[in-house]
Amino acid sequence: MIRIGNRFRTGSGGLQDLSMAVYWYREAAQLGFAAGQYNLAMMYEQGLGVAQNYSQAAKWYRRAAEQDDVHAQHHLGKMYLQGRGVPPDSAEATYWFLQAAEQGHADVFATLARLYWESNSVPGDELLAIMWWRLAAEHGDASLPVDVRAAGAQLGPDIEATVQDLVDKWNKKWQ
Repeated sequence: MIRIGNRFRTGSGGLQDLSMAVYWYREAAQLGFAAGQYNLAMMYEQGLGVAQNYSQAAKWYRRAAEQDDVHAQHHLGKMYLQGRGVPPDSAEATYWFLQAAEQGHADVFATLARLYWESNSVPGDELLAIMWWRLAAEHGDASLPVDVRAAGAQLGPDIEATVQDLVDKWNKKWQ
């Protein structure tokens, strides 16, 4: 079902029909397949083959995220962060970004760093912020802000060792 939906979405095989892609994704989603739920959510979020509906997108992302679909966890986190289809909630966003991070999804590392560095609803733990930015940098993200670089440069050797220990522990999870 998902492959059929993908063929209709991309037009591979000659015919692109987004409403048929939605049909097949919905069939798979209703049977409980996380990939169908994720793809259906994406179609709702982008308004492809169906009217754009952020609430429906969040609903289907949540169902897939609860089955450990890492991309759904990332997208659901963004929806909570931006308040699209759900009330804005940085703590809930952080939860879903952390779920994705636990699976090694590097796309969320810099976002987690910003949440820990800037947010009032997430404990302002500068050590964790620096850890997430270092992990993001190690995975190819060069968006480390100047104020974090300065804070990192001012760490004492004990705190620097603690941050490095945290980075090493996370890296071991994904080896």
